[in-house]
Amino acid sequence: MAFDQRYGTRRYINFPPGGDDKHPGKRQAWLEKEHSTTFGHWLRNKVESELSISNESVSETVKWISHGARRIVNKYDVYDINGYTFRTKIRDGRIHQNSGVCVQATEMHISKEVVTYGKNFYYGVLREIWVLDYHIKKIPLFMCDWVDSRNGVKQDGLGYTLVELNRLGHKDDPFILASQARQVFYVKDQLDKKMSIVLMTPPKNYRDLYDDINEDFSTVIFPHNDNILPPVDPRDLGNESRDDYFRQDCVCKERGLIMMSSSNSYSSNQNRCDLCYCGLPARIRTSNTLDNPGRRFRVCHKSSSLSSGPKCSFWEWIDHEPVGMKIKIQKEVDVVKTDLQNCMSTVEDLRKEVHVIRGKLYNVIIVLVIFFVFYLMKN
Repeated sequence: MAFDQRYGTRRYINFPPGGDDKHPGKRQAWLEKEHSTTFGHWLRNKVESELSISNESVSETVKWISHGARRIVNKYDVYDINGYTFRTKIRDGRIHQNSGVCVQATEMHISKEVVTYGKNFYYGVLREIWVLDYHIKKIPLFMCDWVDSRNGVKQDGLGYTLVELNRLGHKDDPFILASQARQVFYVKDQLDKKMSIVLMTPPKNYRDLYDDINEDFSTVIFPHNDNILPPVDPRDLGNESRDDYFRQDCVCKERGLIMMSSSNSYSSNQNRCDLCYCGLPARIRTSNTLDNPGRRFRVCHKSSSLSSGPKCSFWEWIDHEPVGMKIKIQKEVDVVKTDLQNCMSTVEDLRKEVHVIRGKLYNVIIVLVIFFVFYLMKN
């Protein structure tokens, strides 16, 4: 939407004297160019004249915009808008490609007698990201290298759009509003290395809450994607109640119950209950198995074959890790250290032998040189 349509301002431009009435297309082209180059100056004068009559006749937004943006422009390498993450061409030399830009704009076609308008897609590469500061409103702009829409864009037989990124055009109009940009990425055509295939990038499923440029460009939520949190057990949502961690198989009432937290999966032995299922004190034993040698565990008195009455199957490990496993790993580490020391000593012995052999070869070479000199002197 044009500025005059959005804020209700109209501008009347007088055509230059001696205009070509036979070619209205040229008159319209001159009008568009004149409107583009002088609109800022006209708007400022128009606002000042309106404010001289009444301070409430012009909105605050139009007041600040009529003064123009700050002279200091902030530049960025990455910008998130419309559900896309854009990166400049210099920053984009990575695995992912985020510098492809596409915009749909209205194009004016001029002939001798008729002026027609049509929508056309323009493809390019993002070069710089500017953010203009109008004091009360910030407007991001994309500076792009646009492909020549006449000679650098074509369609193949399958309907794909092909662009020649090295053939640039529209150099007088490199800027677009960031809210108008759509993201594309380019794939090299295997049949023609100069051309690249244009593929549209779907926007990601999030809404940019910081984007106050235009709410109409917010990301569309696709119905086939899951955009809500899946059902989760409430105990996994950070419930402050600790009842979910209490053991129900211990009947000890005098000492505290066993409590295991996800942040500390092993509690100390002092806080553990020494009673088993049946309420009797448990005994501490040491495992002598090959898998867990030396690892302590707690077992009920009734588990012994010497005890009378029904048996109890209660038992649990006390040590967090098998002590025997640590010993076994330590032994393997010691063996590796010993092997490394042996290898180092062997290398040192070989180095000494090489040094001795080098000295012997040096002596042999000296003797041969002396014999050769005597031979030359005799002849």
